[in-house]
Amino acid sequence: MYPGETRPSFLVSSTATNIAHGSCRHPHHHCDDALAALDRKYAELDVPKRANMLIMSGDQIYADDVCGPLMSAIRQSITLLGLYDQAFDGEVINACSDLVTTKTPLYSRANILPTTRVNHGFIKRFLNAAPEPVFSSCTLDNHLISFNEFVVMYVLVWSPSLWRDITLPNGEAIGFPDAKQATRWDTELAELERFKSSLPNVRRLMAHIPTYMIFDDHDVTDDFNLTVGWEKGIDSSTLAQAIITNGMLSYFLCQGWGNHPDVFDDKFMETVNTFVTAPNLENFGHVSELLQHFEQWHYTIPTSPKVVVIDTRTRRWRSESSDNKPSGLMDWESLMDFQHDVFNNDAVVVVSPAPMFGVKFIETLQRIVTFCGHPLATDSENWMAHPALPMHC
Repeated sequence: MYPGETRPSFLVSSTATNIAHGSCRHPHHHCDDALAALDRKYAELDVPKRANMLIMSGDQIYADDVCGPLMSAIRQSITLLGLYDQAFDGEVINACSDLVTTKTPLYSRANILPTTRVNHGFIKRFLNAAPEPVFSSCTLDNHLISFNEFVVMYVLVWSPSLWRDITLPNGEAIGFPDAKQATRWDTELAELERFKSSLPNVRRLMAHIPTYMIFDDHDVTDDFNLTVGWEKGIDSSTLAQAIITNGMLSYFLCQGWGNHPDVFDDKFMETVNTFVTAPNLENFGHVSELLQHFEQWHYTIPTSPKVVVIDTRTRRWRSESSDNKPSGLMDWESLMDFQHDVFNNDAVVVVSPAPMFGVKFIETLQRIVTFCGHPLATDSENWMAHPALPMHC
Protein backbone atom coordinates (compact mmCIF):
# COMPACT_ATOMS: atom_id res chain seq x y z
CA MET A 1 0.00 0.00 0.00
CA TYR A 2 0.99 3.60 -0.45
CA PRO A 3 1.47 5.74 2.68
CA GLY A 4 -1.81 6.39 4.48
CA GLU A 5 -3.70 3.62 2.64
CA THR A 6 -5.45 0.56 4.05
CA ARG A 7 -6.25 -0.80 0.57
CA PRO A 8 -5.16 -0.09 -3.03
CA SER A 9 -6.59 3.04 -4.65
CA PHE A 10 -7.03 3.55 -8.39
CA LEU A 11 -9.23 5.37 -10.88
CA VAL A 12 -10.77 3.84 -14.01
CA SER A 13 -10.79 6.91 -16.22
CA SER A 14 -12.94 7.66 -19.28
CA THR A 15 -10.07 9.66 -20.77
CA ALA A 16 -6.68 8.66 -22.13
CA THR A 17 -4.84 11.95 -22.08
CA ASN A 18 -2.17 10.83 -19.59
CA ILE A 19 -0.79 7.40 -20.43
CA ALA A 20 2.14 5.75 -18.71
CA HIS A 21 4.07 3.52 -21.09
CA GLY A 22 6.50 0.70 -20.46
CA SER A 23 8.01 -2.18 -22.38
CA CYS A 24 10.64 -4.91 -22.48
CA ARG A 25 11.03 -6.53 -19.05
CA HIS A 26 14.48 -8.04 -19.30
CA PRO A 27 15.40 -9.39 -15.84
CA HIS A 28 19.17 -9.61 -16.27
CA HIS A 29 19.58 -6.26 -18.00
CA HIS A 30 22.00 -3.87 -16.34
CA CYS A 31 19.48 -1.00 -16.15
CA ASP A 32 17.20 -0.30 -13.19
CA ASP A 33 13.49 -1.14 -13.47
CA ALA A 34 11.58 1.95 -14.66
CA LEU A 35 8.31 0.60 -13.24
CA ALA A 36 9.80 0.75 -9.75
CA ALA A 37 10.67 4.40 -10.37
CA LEU A 38 7.08 5.08 -11.47
CA ASP A 39 5.80 3.38 -8.33
CA ARG A 40 7.94 5.59 -6.11
CA LYS A 41 6.64 8.65 -7.95
CA TYR A 42 3.02 7.58 -7.49
CA ALA A 43 3.58 7.11 -3.77
CA GLU A 44 3.79 10.92 -3.61
CA LEU A 45 0.76 11.66 -5.85
CA ASP A 46 -2.96 11.71 -5.21
CA VAL A 47 -5.00 9.30 -7.35
CA PRO A 48 -6.36 11.95 -9.80
CA LYS A 49 -2.81 13.05 -10.59
CA ARG A 50 -1.65 9.60 -11.70
CA ALA A 51 -1.80 8.36 -15.29
CA ASN A 52 -5.14 7.21 -16.69
CA MET A 53 -3.63 3.84 -17.54
CA LEU A 54 -0.39 1.94 -17.94
CA ILE A 55 0.22 0.32 -21.34
CA MET A 56 2.92 -2.32 -21.53
CA SER A 57 3.68 -2.28 -25.23
CA GLY A 58 5.60 -5.48 -25.68
CA ASP A 59 8.06 -8.10 -24.46
CA GLN A 60 6.79 -8.68 -20.93
CA ILE A 61 9.07 -11.70 -20.89
CA TYR A 62 12.07 -12.67 -23.00
CA ALA A 63 11.35 -16.31 -23.73
CA ASP A 64 14.38 -16.51 -26.01
CA ASP A 65 16.83 -14.80 -23.64
CA VAL A 66 16.68 -16.35 -20.17
CA CYS A 67 19.72 -16.04 -17.94
CA GLY A 68 21.07 -19.10 -16.12
CA PRO A 69 19.95 -18.09 -12.59
CA LEU A 70 16.44 -17.33 -13.83
CA MET A 71 16.21 -20.69 -15.61
CA SER A 72 17.29 -22.38 -12.37
CA ALA A 73 14.58 -20.42 -10.52
CA ILE A 74 12.00 -21.46 -13.12
CA ARG A 75 12.83 -25.16 -12.74
CA GLN A 76 12.77 -24.86 -8.93
CA SER A 77 9.39 -23.11 -9.07
CA ILE A 78 7.83 -25.83 -11.24
CA THR A 79 8.73 -28.33 -8.51
CA LEU A 80 7.60 -26.03 -5.68
CA LEU A 81 4.21 -25.46 -7.29
CA GLY A 82 3.73 -29.10 -8.27
CA LEU A 83 2.85 -28.19 -11.85
CA TYR A 84 1.72 -30.95 -14.20
CA ASP A 85 4.28 -32.62 -16.46
CA GLN A 86 3.48 -31.64 -20.05
CA ALA A 87 3.88 -34.36 -22.66
CA PHE A 88 5.90 -33.87 -25.87
CA ASP A 89 5.97 -36.14 -28.91
CA GLY A 90 9.54 -37.38 -28.50
CA GLU A 91 11.13 -35.53 -31.42
CA VAL A 92 13.70 -34.34 -28.86
CA ILE A 93 12.05 -34.70 -25.45
CA ASN A 94 9.12 -36.70 -24.13
CA ALA A 95 8.01 -34.48 -21.25
CA CYS A 96 8.65 -31.21 -19.47
CA SER A 97 10.49 -33.18 -16.78
CA ASP A 98 13.20 -33.96 -19.36
CA LEU A 99 14.16 -30.29 -19.09
CA VAL A 100 15.30 -30.43 -15.48
CA THR A 101 18.85 -29.13 -15.21
CA THR A 102 20.24 -32.57 -14.34
CA LYS A 103 19.07 -33.84 -17.75
CA THR A 104 19.26 -30.63 -19.78
CA PRO A 105 22.11 -28.57 -18.30
CA LEU A 106 21.95 -24.80 -18.04
CA TYR A 107 23.20 -22.92 -21.11
CA SER A 108 22.80 -26.01 -23.32
CA ARG A 109 19.38 -25.68 -24.92
CA ALA A 110 20.71 -24.46 -28.25
CA ASN A 111 21.90 -28.05 -28.68
CA ILE A 112 18.41 -29.54 -28.39
CA LEU A 113 16.39 -26.91 -30.24
CA PRO A 114 15.34 -28.03 -33.74
CA THR A 115 17.23 -27.42 -36.96
CA THR A 116 16.01 -27.54 -40.55
CA ARG A 117 17.06 -27.48 -44.20
CA VAL A 118 13.66 -26.32 -45.39
CA ASN A 119 14.91 -22.79 -46.22
CA HIS A 120 18.08 -23.87 -48.03
CA GLY A 121 18.38 -22.39 -51.49
CA PHE A 122 19.79 -24.15 -54.56
CA ILE A 123 23.44 -23.60 -53.61
CA LYS A 124 23.03 -24.89 -50.05
CA ARG A 125 21.07 -27.90 -51.31
CA PHE A 126 23.73 -28.61 -53.93
CA LEU A 127 26.47 -28.42 -51.28
CA ASN A 128 24.38 -30.47 -48.87
CA ALA A 129 24.87 -27.74 -46.28
CA ALA A 130 24.29 -28.51 -42.62
CA PRO A 131 20.85 -27.83 -41.11
CA GLU A 132 20.33 -24.38 -39.62
CA PRO A 133 18.59 -23.47 -36.35
CA VAL A 134 14.84 -23.03 -36.67
CA PHE A 135 14.85 -20.31 -34.02
CA SER A 136 16.71 -17.19 -35.09
CA SER A 137 17.61 -15.59 -31.77
CA CYS A 138 21.31 -15.38 -30.89
CA THR A 139 20.53 -15.99 -27.19
CA LEU A 140 19.06 -19.50 -27.26
CA ASP A 141 21.08 -21.04 -24.42
CA ASN A 142 18.09 -21.22 -22.05
CA HIS A 143 15.13 -20.76 -24.41
CA LEU A 144 11.80 -21.56 -22.73
CA ILE A 145 10.17 -24.71 -24.07
CA SER A 146 7.29 -26.02 -21.94
CA PHE A 147 4.04 -24.31 -20.97
CA ASN A 148 5.08 -24.61 -17.31
CA GLU A 149 8.29 -22.70 -17.98
CA PHE A 150 6.54 -19.87 -19.81
CA VAL A 151 3.92 -19.40 -17.09
CA VAL A 152 6.42 -19.54 -14.22
CA MET A 153 8.61 -16.95 -15.92
CA TYR A 154 5.68 -14.54 -15.98
CA VAL A 155 5.20 -15.12 -12.25
CA LEU A 156 8.88 -14.52 -11.51
CA VAL A 157 9.14 -11.28 -13.52
CA TRP A 158 6.00 -9.75 -12.00
CA SER A 159 5.87 -10.93 -8.38
CA PRO A 160 8.32 -11.28 -5.48
CA SER A 161 6.31 -14.08 -3.83
CA LEU A 162 8.02 -17.19 -5.25
CA TRP A 163 11.50 -15.79 -4.86
CA ARG A 164 11.39 -16.32 -1.08
CA ASP A 165 11.59 -20.09 -1.60
CA ILE A 166 14.27 -20.12 -4.31
CA THR A 167 17.96 -20.70 -3.66
CA LEU A 168 20.58 -19.43 -6.11
CA PRO A 169 24.20 -20.08 -5.04
CA ASN A 170 27.24 -18.61 -6.76
CA GLY A 171 28.75 -20.15 -9.88
CA GLU A 172 31.53 -21.96 -8.07
CA ALA A 173 29.06 -23.77 -5.79
CA ILE A 174 27.08 -25.01 -8.78
CA GLY A 175 30.13 -26.70 -10.24
CA PHE A 176 29.98 -25.76 -13.89
CA PRO A 177 32.38 -27.78 -16.08
CA ASP A 178 33.48 -24.54 -17.76
CA ALA A 179 34.88 -21.63 -15.72
CA LYS A 180 33.41 -19.19 -18.26
CA GLN A 181 29.92 -20.45 -17.42
CA ALA A 182 30.55 -19.87 -13.72
CA THR A 183 31.66 -16.31 -14.43
CA ARG A 184 28.66 -15.74 -16.67
CA TRP A 185 26.35 -17.10 -13.94
CA ASP A 186 27.78 -14.75 -11.30
CA THR A 187 27.37 -11.72 -13.58
CA GLU A 188 23.78 -12.65 -14.42
CA LEU A 189 23.01 -13.40 -10.77
CA ALA A 190 24.11 -9.93 -9.68
CA GLU A 191 21.89 -8.35 -12.33
CA LEU A 192 18.97 -10.61 -11.42
CA GLU A 193 19.30 -9.77 -7.72
CA ARG A 194 18.90 -6.08 -8.56
CA PHE A 195 15.82 -6.89 -10.64
CA LYS A 196 14.32 -8.94 -7.79
CA SER A 197 14.77 -6.07 -5.35
CA SER A 198 12.42 -3.91 -7.45
CA LEU A 199 9.56 -6.43 -7.64
CA PRO A 200 7.70 -5.27 -4.49
CA ASN A 201 7.48 -1.80 -6.06
CA VAL A 202 6.31 -3.25 -9.37
CA ARG A 203 3.60 -5.31 -7.68
CA ARG A 204 2.43 -2.25 -5.72
CA LEU A 205 2.28 -0.15 -8.89
CA MET A 206 0.20 -2.77 -10.71
CA ALA A 207 -2.36 -2.69 -7.88
CA HIS A 208 -2.82 1.05 -8.26
CA ILE A 209 -3.29 1.64 -11.99
CA PRO A 210 -5.39 0.04 -14.79
CA THR A 211 -2.93 -1.87 -16.95
CA TYR A 212 -3.06 -3.23 -20.50
CA MET A 213 -0.54 -5.32 -22.42
CA ILE A 214 0.26 -6.18 -26.02
CA PHE A 215 1.40 -9.22 -27.99
CA ASP A 216 5.05 -8.95 -28.99
CA ASP A 217 7.70 -11.26 -30.42
CA HIS A 218 9.95 -12.03 -27.42
CA ASP A 219 6.86 -13.13 -25.45
CA VAL A 220 7.09 -16.19 -27.72
CA THR A 221 10.48 -16.02 -29.49
CA ASP A 222 12.56 -13.56 -31.50
CA ASP A 223 11.47 -12.89 -35.11
CA PHE A 224 8.03 -14.42 -34.46
CA ASN A 225 6.35 -14.75 -37.90
CA LEU A 226 8.77 -12.25 -39.45
CA THR A 227 9.06 -14.05 -42.81
CA VAL A 228 7.41 -16.92 -44.66
CA GLY A 229 10.72 -18.78 -44.50
CA TRP A 230 10.81 -18.48 -40.73
CA GLU A 231 7.28 -19.89 -40.51
CA LYS A 232 8.21 -22.80 -42.81
CA GLY A 233 11.13 -23.58 -40.53
CA ILE A 234 8.80 -23.72 -37.54
CA ASP A 235 6.36 -25.94 -39.43
CA SER A 236 9.19 -28.40 -40.16
CA SER A 237 9.51 -29.39 -36.49
CA THR A 238 6.86 -30.56 -34.04
CA LEU A 239 9.01 -29.32 -31.14
CA ALA A 240 9.24 -25.86 -32.70
CA GLN A 241 5.48 -25.81 -33.18
CA ALA A 242 5.00 -26.87 -29.56
CA ILE A 243 7.22 -24.05 -28.28
CA ILE A 244 5.22 -21.50 -30.28
CA THR A 245 1.93 -22.89 -28.95
CA ASN A 246 3.19 -22.85 -25.36
CA GLY A 247 4.32 -19.24 -25.75
CA MET A 248 0.99 -18.13 -27.21
CA LEU A 249 -1.01 -20.04 -24.59
CA SER A 250 0.96 -18.44 -21.77
CA TYR A 251 0.44 -15.02 -23.39
CA PHE A 252 -3.32 -15.65 -23.32
CA LEU A 253 -3.25 -16.67 -19.66
CA CYS A 254 -0.94 -13.93 -18.38
CA GLN A 255 -1.73 -11.01 -20.70
CA GLY A 256 -4.40 -11.45 -23.37
CA TRP A 257 -7.19 -12.67 -21.10
CA GLY A 258 -7.10 -9.51 -19.04
CA ASN A 259 -6.94 -7.20 -22.05
CA HIS A 260 -10.23 -8.31 -23.61
CA PRO A 261 -11.90 -11.19 -21.73
CA ASP A 262 -15.12 -11.14 -23.79
CA VAL A 263 -13.46 -12.59 -26.93
CA PHE A 264 -12.53 -15.84 -25.18
CA ASP A 265 -15.76 -17.79 -25.45
CA ASP A 266 -16.83 -20.98 -23.68
CA LYS A 267 -15.32 -23.22 -26.37
CA PHE A 268 -11.96 -21.46 -26.08
CA MET A 269 -11.94 -21.71 -22.29
CA GLU A 270 -13.06 -25.33 -22.30
CA THR A 271 -10.26 -26.32 -24.70
CA VAL A 272 -7.64 -24.55 -22.57
CA ASN A 273 -9.00 -25.92 -19.29
CA THR A 274 -8.97 -29.46 -20.64
CA PHE A 275 -5.30 -29.17 -21.60
CA VAL A 276 -4.24 -27.51 -18.34
CA THR A 277 -5.97 -30.28 -16.38
CA ALA A 278 -4.50 -33.07 -18.51
CA PRO A 279 -1.52 -31.81 -20.59
CA ASN A 280 -1.28 -34.83 -22.86
CA LEU A 281 -0.58 -34.82 -26.60
CA GLU A 282 -4.22 -35.12 -27.66
CA ASN A 283 -5.35 -32.13 -25.60
CA PHE A 284 -2.29 -30.14 -26.66
CA GLY A 285 -3.20 -30.76 -30.30
CA HIS A 286 -6.62 -29.22 -29.71
CA VAL A 287 -5.03 -26.15 -28.07
CA SER A 288 -2.56 -25.78 -30.94
CA GLU A 289 -5.32 -25.83 -33.53
CA LEU A 290 -7.37 -23.36 -31.50
CA LEU A 291 -4.55 -20.84 -31.20
CA GLN A 292 -3.48 -21.24 -34.82
CA HIS A 293 -6.87 -19.95 -35.97
CA PHE A 294 -7.53 -17.41 -33.22
CA GLU A 295 -7.55 -13.81 -34.50
CA GLN A 296 -8.68 -11.66 -31.58
CA TRP A 297 -5.46 -10.51 -29.94
CA HIS A 298 -6.18 -6.89 -30.95
CA TYR A 299 -8.54 -4.76 -28.87
CA THR A 300 -9.73 -1.22 -28.17
CA ILE A 301 -10.19 0.75 -24.96
CA PRO A 302 -13.32 2.97 -25.11
CA THR A 303 -11.74 6.09 -23.68
CA SER A 304 -11.49 9.57 -25.11
CA PRO A 305 -9.42 9.49 -27.21
CA LYS A 306 -9.97 5.85 -28.08
CA VAL A 307 -6.97 3.56 -27.59
CA VAL A 308 -6.53 1.03 -30.42
CA VAL A 309 -4.11 -1.82 -29.76
CA ILE A 310 -3.22 -3.71 -32.93
CA ASP A 311 -1.80 -7.19 -33.54
CA THR A 312 1.12 -7.22 -35.95
CA ARG A 313 2.33 -10.70 -34.95
CA THR A 314 -0.32 -13.23 -35.98
CA ARG A 315 -2.39 -11.58 -38.76
CA ARG A 316 0.37 -10.77 -41.24
CA TRP A 317 0.29 -10.48 -44.98
CA ARG A 318 2.71 -13.07 -46.40
CA SER A 319 5.02 -12.25 -49.29
CA GLU A 320 4.36 -14.34 -52.40
CA SER A 321 7.58 -13.38 -54.18
CA SER A 322 10.17 -14.57 -51.67
CA ASP A 323 10.30 -16.53 -48.44
CA ASN A 324 13.05 -14.15 -47.30
CA LYS A 325 11.06 -10.92 -47.57
CA PRO A 326 9.58 -9.54 -44.33
CA SER A 327 5.90 -10.35 -44.09
CA GLY A 328 3.51 -7.41 -44.05
CA LEU A 329 2.58 -6.25 -40.58
CA MET A 330 -1.16 -6.66 -41.19
CA ASP A 331 -3.18 -8.58 -43.75
CA TRP A 332 -6.16 -7.11 -45.56
CA GLU A 333 -8.74 -8.27 -43.02
CA SER A 334 -6.82 -6.91 -40.04
CA LEU A 335 -6.32 -3.59 -41.86
CA MET A 336 -10.07 -3.38 -42.38
CA ASP A 337 -10.62 -4.07 -38.68
CA PHE A 338 -8.11 -1.33 -37.89
CA GLN A 339 -9.84 1.09 -40.25
CA HIS A 340 -13.19 0.34 -38.59
CA ASP A 341 -11.69 1.01 -35.15
CA VAL A 342 -10.23 4.40 -36.05
CA PHE A 343 -12.99 5.64 -38.39
CA ASN A 344 -14.98 8.72 -37.27
CA ASN A 345 -12.65 9.50 -34.37
CA ASP A 346 -11.08 12.94 -34.07
CA ALA A 347 -8.10 11.45 -32.26
CA VAL A 348 -6.86 7.91 -31.66
CA VAL A 349 -3.99 6.48 -29.67
CA VAL A 350 -2.54 3.60 -31.70
CA VAL A 351 -0.39 1.04 -29.90
CA SER A 352 1.74 -1.10 -32.22
CA PRO A 353 4.53 -3.61 -31.51
CA ALA A 354 6.40 -2.40 -34.60
CA PRO A 355 7.44 1.28 -34.52
CA MET A 356 5.20 3.57 -36.55
CA PHE A 357 7.95 6.20 -36.73
CA GLY A 358 11.36 4.63 -36.52
CA VAL A 359 14.91 5.91 -36.65
CA LYS A 360 15.74 6.63 -40.29
CA PHE A 361 19.29 5.25 -40.07
CA ILE A 362 18.07 1.96 -38.59
CA GLU A 363 15.28 1.62 -41.14
CA THR A 364 17.75 2.25 -43.97
CA LEU A 365 20.08 -0.39 -42.53
CA GLN A 366 17.17 -2.82 -42.29
CA ARG A 367 16.36 -2.29 -45.97
CA ILE A 368 19.97 -2.92 -47.00
CA VAL A 369 20.25 -6.09 -44.92
CA THR A 370 16.88 -7.34 -46.21
CA PHE A 371 17.99 -6.68 -49.80
CA CYS A 372 21.05 -8.84 -49.11
CA GLY A 373 18.78 -11.71 -48.05
CA HIS A 374 19.16 -11.56 -44.27
CA PRO A 375 15.96 -9.99 -42.90
CA LEU A 376 16.22 -11.79 -39.56
CA ALA A 377 19.58 -10.20 -38.80
CA THR A 378 18.07 -6.78 -38.06
CA ASP A 379 14.38 -7.46 -37.29
CA SER A 380 13.33 -5.90 -40.59
CA GLU A 381 9.79 -5.08 -39.61
CA ASN A 382 8.44 -1.58 -39.37
CA TRP A 383 5.79 0.49 -41.06
CA MET A 384 8.44 2.04 -43.30
CA ALA A 385 9.21 -1.43 -44.68
CA HIS A 386 5.61 -1.70 -45.93
CA PRO A 387 4.82 1.83 -47.13
CA ALA A 388 1.54 0.93 -48.85
CA LEU A 389 -0.15 -0.44 -45.74
CA PRO A 390 -0.88 2.76 -43.79
CA MET A 391 -2.53 4.24 -46.89
CA HIS A 392 -5.48 1.88 -46.41
CA CYS A 393 -6.23 3.59 -43.12
